Amino acid sequence: MLYPQLVVYESDRRLATWLREAVDVAVKLRYDLDGKSKAQRPENEQPLSPGRCEKRATGWLLREARQPSACLRLFENGGPAVLVIQLTKDAASELDLLERTTRLYPDVSAIVIGNDDHRSLELLAWELGATAVLFPPRVGERLQEIVSGIMQSVTDELRVNVDGNANAEDQSQ
Repeated sequence: MLYPQLVVYESDRRLATWLREAVDVAVKLRYDLDGKSKAQRPENEQPLSPGRCEKRATGWLLREARQPSACLRLFENGGPAVLVIQLTKDAASELDLLERTTRLYPDVSAIVIGNDDHRSLELLAWELGATAVLFPPRVGERLQEIVSGIMQSVTDELRVNVDGNANAEDQSQ
C-alpha cells in the first residue's frame, strides 16, 4: 500500500512547519514531530478482517522537496497526494512545476501560496490546474484548513474503496 503524501515545495520550511503544527493535519500524519512512526491504528479501531490491515492507508507522509525534479519523482509511484507550492520572486519555475504536476499526475491536488507581489499570477495558477490559490492575510490558517479538508476527503475515499473491495472479496468467498 502506498501511503498518501503531503508534499511541500518551498524554500524556507515555513509552510511545512505550519502544517506539522496544525492539529487537524498533524493527527493525519504518519510520523510525529520527532520523525517517529505513530501507531498504525487508533487503539479503538479494529481491523476489518485478519490480514487486511496492510491494505489500509494508516497515515500521510509529509515530504519536503527542494528541486522540481525531486518533487515530481515523489508522485511517480502513484497514490493520493497533495502538493503545496510556495511562489518565490521568480515564480516561473514554481508555475512550471504546477503545470507539469497537474499534466502528468492529474489526481494530485495542488495548492499555490503566494504573497502580494504574486496576485497578478492568480488566474494563471488556476488555469494551470491549482486546486486552491492563497494570498495574505491569514495564509497559514487557511492553508491548514484546506490541506486538512483535502486530506480528510482522500482518507474517506480510501476507506470507502478499501471497505468496498473488502466487502466484495468477502461476498465472493
